[in-house]
Amino acid sequence: MRAASLVVRARLMRAVVIALAVAVIAWVLPNQRTQAATGDEQSKTQWDGVYTEAQAKAGEDIYMDKCVMCHAEDLSGDTPYNPAPALVGKPFLASWDRRTVGELFDFMSKNMPKDDPGSLKKDDYVKVIAFIFRFNKFPAGKTSLEGEPEVLKKITIVKENKKQD
Repeated sequence: MRAASLVVRARLMRAVVIALAVAVIAWVLPNQRTQAATGDEQSKTQWDGVYTEAQAKAGEDIYMDKCVMCHAEDLSGDTPYNPAPALVGKPFLASWDRRTVGELFDFMSKNMPKDDPGSLKKDDYVKVIAFIFRFNKFPAGKTSLEGEPEVLKKITIVKENKKQD
């Protein structure tokens, strides 16, 4: 009887150790991915010149054709037709601070334009984002903003440019 009790106790201990190991692994792996994503690659923000002036110009044309009716010429979102969220200034940054360009792209490509969601080409959504960035006075760079989700997720939108010298 006592031997059976020891066997049960040993099995129970083994189960507890395995459960703890699984819990630790389940906690460590996502944190390692997060740490990897927050390394040098992740440290890019919209202040780092992540789009080109040519993209922003093309994005302006698309914006004026597809977005202006709801978001207004000044990106304030203040239109009599269909008031929409502002895409400029403090309201924009309050909504998107510490979120990624990938999240902005996902939202836009699934929900915009309001009358025909998802109807633009992937590259057109990226160009509109470049235009929004230029309108917000975020600097242009020499490299085009890519439309690949993994690249866009590595660029964080932040209120302040903490890298200014």
